[in-house]
Amino acid sequence: MIDRILDTLLEADSQPRDWYGGLTTAAGHGVLVGMPAALALHGLGLSLALTPLAVALIYFLGWERLIQKGQDVADSLVDAVHVALGAAIIAGALAFGFWGAVAGFAAWAPVLGAGVWRRLACSSRN
Repeated sequence: MIDRILDTLLEADSQPRDWYGGLTTAAGHGVLVGMPAALALHGLGLSLALTPLAVALIYFLGWERLIQKGQDVADSLVDAVHVALGAAIIAGALAFGFWGAVAGFAAWAPVLGAGVWRRLACSSRN
């Protein structure tokens, strides 16, 4: 299963030749879903340490599996990873200030970069 998740992360399934579209979609998961959800859950009293995991689980089970009902579980997990990393940026910022947010962005950057790289590789092959 982990191999499938990594393949999906590196496989340009949506916007296969559009690195910008893939990047903005992935970033949107983190910024528009993960960050506000992290603020909401922490505001409800959830520990900052648990917030990214909780946000990812709620997103994966609630949106990806129950509402969207996508057939590709690995793609759903990759989306949940982007959501979790967005939530981790907020959790890091609230727990550790500026450098916590920087660490969150540093963790997210290679994941976003892998999606861009894969789409650029697809473009150069065709």
